[in-house]
Amino acid sequence: MNLRALLFAFVLLLGIAPLALPTFQITLLNYIGLYTLVVLGLVLLTGVGGMTSFGQAAFVGLGAYTSAYLTATEQLPAWLAWAGGSPWLAASP
Repeated sequence: MNLRALLFAFVLLLGIAPLALPTFQITLLNYIGLYTLVVLGLVLLTGVGGMTSFGQAAFVGLGAYTSAYLTATEQLPAWLAWAGGSPWLAASP
């Protein structure tokens, strides 16, 4: 099986997963995906680049806090009201 077919099957499986799995497992897959992005960034920075940076951890923490705040709060300014209640909209740039 070539790499493109395998990648297409994986993306198709991820697209069907929210329809077939319970909410807990979808949330768990979301956490796994987000942590994977953080770890890949850290591996690229420290492993490939050979640099140590505490700024990346600060940005991850700031992004997590901002996303949690925008998701949980109900009193947002008018220009931020579109992001309230949805963690995906709150995390989008």
